[in-house]
Amino acid sequence: MNPITQGGPVRSKWNRSAAFALFLLAMGVSISAPRCRAGEPDRYSAPDDRYTAAITTAKTGESKIAIGPSRGETVFSKSFVSADGGHGLRVTKAAWTADSRFFVFMLESSGGHQPWHHPMYFWDRQDNQLYSLDRRMGPITDGFALASPDIVSGTTWSNPGDSNSIDGVPFSVSLRDVAAHSRQSGQQQDGRQKQDSPAQLEARDDAIPSAVRDVADRVYNDAKRGHAWEGR
Repeated sequence: MNPITQGGPVRSKWNRSAAFALFLLAMGVSISAPRCRAGEPDRYSAPDDRYTAAITTAKTGESKIAIGPSRGETVFSKSFVSADGGHGLRVTKAAWTADSRFFVFMLESSGGHQPWHHPMYFWDRQDNQLYSLDRRMGPITDGFALASPDIVSGTTWSNPGDSNSIDGVPFSVSLRDVAAHSRQSGQQQDGRQKQDSPAQLEARDDAIPSAVRDVADRVYNDAKRGHAWEGR
């Protein structure tokens, strides 16, 4: 058999696959490995490799967190999974601080409550406690960035009483200071972080001026559809 003839169809099939891949790239479509399925945790190792945080996604899309020594048993766990799958939270971003002391993560509501609000928490390796950054900084509205050794920066809606504005105010704070302040103010009770109930979340949502909620919902829904927001 002619080797050129034998190899022709193989090259042609490869060329078609390559052309299709280039077409996807040209159209801005990313080609990536599949995301972890429910039950398969995403693992985050601290910079010193001594601790690991595992985030598991439930079938509802909501998150569970477990933290412990990289070679040991879990010392802290927290579930944000709700009974109905619509009143819980899912992790959207997570990272360790450079000093390996704090594990920081941001969430969003699984049921669409307060789509502008992205609650932030951090776990302190020193006292094995979970702290709410919102309780110190106010409702957090955007992503966050970390700087050495334990500085977190983000955006907060510091004036929820102003119905004419949904603009965020930037902040930058040391998590060491936030943890110390939270301990002094008695944020933890019996070693557990105080959590808002679904009723409290909905009550806070209802307290937001309707004009602000309407704009925030439009921005959120347009972003999910891939449309740019052109005004407020």
